[in-house]
Amino acid sequence: MARALRIADETINSLQIEVKELKPKAIICDTISASNDSITIGQLAKILCKMGYPTGEKRLFDDFRKSGYLIKRKGKNYNLPTQKAIDMGVFEIVETPFPKNDGNIGIRTTTYVTGKGQVFFCDKISKWKENQKEKML
Repeated sequence: MARALRIADETINSLQIEVKELKPKAIICDTISASNDSITIGQLAKILCKMGYPTGEKRLFDDFRKSGYLIKRKGKNYNLPTQKAIDMGVFEIVETPFPKNDGNIGIRTTTYVTGKGQVFFCDKISKWKENQKEKML
């Protein structure tokens, strides 16, 4: 009985240490997901690269197209988010007017990753890294 209590006490202590380590990360994730600031896919690629996911902007665009988050059909909607990604809230589209050479105004559309999307994709990469570690063992 004493041994079981000692094991339970050790488990509780290790879990309390883990909670202390994860609490700041949880606060950061909550802040990012609640943020109104979105980032470009290139900026997300740099963040994911720092997390240990070997990617760059072009490769990440390709990964998103293969995974069905971005439209892969060539044309006007190329690299815009799919309806699935918009419904998930991981991407948003920003339209910016720009002057054309003929004097008209054109519209440039850019895909941005929302705060929720940043957390979502960072979480996916964390899970990917765990799978990589398991394969190595």
